[in-house]
Amino acid sequence: LASFTLAAATPSLAEETEGTIPTATETTETVTPAPVEDTDTTTPAPVEEAEGTTPVEETDTVEATEAPSLVPGDFFYFVKTMVEKVQLSLTFNDAEKAQKLANFASERIAEARVLIENGDSEGAADLL
Repeated sequence: LASFTLAAATPSLAEETEGTIPTATETTETVTPAPVEDTDTTTPAPVEEAEGTTPVEETDTVEATEAPSLVPGDFFYFVKTMVEKVQLSLTFNDAEKAQKLANFASERIAEARVLIENGDSEGAADLL
């Protein structure tokens, strides 16, 4: 049986790649992951109810609405409506378009409230 060594039949790996593989004299940097801190995963203790009381679920939520920056009658109001029209024309997804229309409608309602507070009920009616 003839035996031969593979190393003699093929060129060395270092000769094939010419310096792309780190040698024994080169150093490599190893990164160790940061230790993970232990977190408390216990659940809070249940709150005991006083005798004779029943739990009440609070469902009333009030959305805070901010006053619109521009209302009809302001000098640059036409720019606001023009930007809204451009945004709507550049929206091609039906769901996104519906969301924009809903946002614009809520903005008009807020503008109408401001007009009513300022005593311009006719302007508010025209707006809606």
